[in-house]
Order: sequence, then structure tokens, then C-alpha cells
Amino acid sequence: MKIFEKTVKEILSPFTKKGIDYCIIGGLAVIAHGIRRGTSDFDIVISEKNIEKALKIIYEKGYKLITDIDEKRNKLCYCRTLSQAIAFVRIQLPKVIKINKGGLDGQFGDIWLNVCVPFEELEKHSDKLKLYGEKIKIASVKDLIKLKKNSARTVDKLDMYELKKLK
Repeated sequence: MKIFEKTVKEILSPFTKKGIDYCIIGGLAVIAHGIRRGTSDFDIVISEKNIEKALKIIYEKGYKLITDIDEKRNKLCYCRTLSQAIAFVRIQLPKVIKINKGGLDGQFGDIWLNVCVPFEELEKHSDKLKLYGEKIKIASVKDLIKLKKNSARTVDKLDMYELKKLK
């Protein structure tokens, strides 16, 4: 199963069913707007008020919250249980939650709680697309450009260049 299909079926569909509002950003959003580029993970913004419900779904689907990387043993460190993940988020108050399913060769994703465009704005401006039988919310071109401006990564600068052509 490809990354977009897997993300829709494993994460976004259950989010929708449980009333968790979200907006896709990052590489998948750029691809959804018709720009050809690769990506190996997914980026989703959610409202902080839904973090516990989102973590419950994430853990039910076999994903785990990454807390660190053990470089000596080349392995990821996780919150093993849902209650550990909830406690970690409450204590750390992260801007982004890194999740994984399947280890270093598996599926990775970022659940963003805080980005430079307020969640309410992202959701309000989002484009709704039907993919794999689900209506999904993708950040608008305008909001993606704002998000990409705050990054120093070359891939984000290239995305911004391509997104500006769509305006």
C-alpha cells in the first residue's frame, strides 16, 4: 500500500469517524495539489484539544510515539503504551509528535500541534478532496506557502517555488 493510501485508511479515516479535525500539510499536501515530488512520511496538523483521541487511534493502528533515537544500537525509542504517550505529551508539550509503525524500515509520520498558521485558519482554508473513498482536508496552496517559508530545508524551498506557480 502506498503512503498516501495507507495514511488515509489508517489515520485520516479513523480521525474523521471519531470527530478529530485535521489538515494534511507537507509533502503529501504538495503532491495532492498536483506537484510531482517524493515523500517518505506524512504530516498532519490537529488541534491540541484532540491529542488524546488522536493518540488512541494511532496506538490502535499499531503506531507508536517516538521519544528518541538510540544511535549506538541504531534503533528507535518509543512510548510503549498509550498512557505513556499521553503522559509524554502532557509533560513535554511538543510542537510535533513523531510516530512510527514498523521500525526504521516502516511508516513514519508527524502529528503537528503547533505550526506558524493557526489550526483554525488551516482548516477553514483547506481544500477538500476525495481520495480512496474518504473526504480529506489538504492545506490550501496559500497556507502551504506560508508553512514552507518558515523552513530552511531545500525541498521546502523547491516546494514553495512550485506552489507559487499554482497561484
